[in-house]
Amino acid sequence: MNMTELAELEELRVMTKEQKETITKQKEVIEGLLDKNIELLKLKGG
Repeated sequence: MNMTELAELEELRVMTKEQKETITKQKEVIEGLLDKNIELLKLKGG
């Protein structure tokens, strides 16, 4: 494996890590919104 291939692999590793972090943040936001929706439905008597 040459240095270019190693650099590309490292770039992919970093990108994958960043994507996982983004997905985790999005999941937390969605879960928060779902919790708020559930609370609103309960307040409405749903």
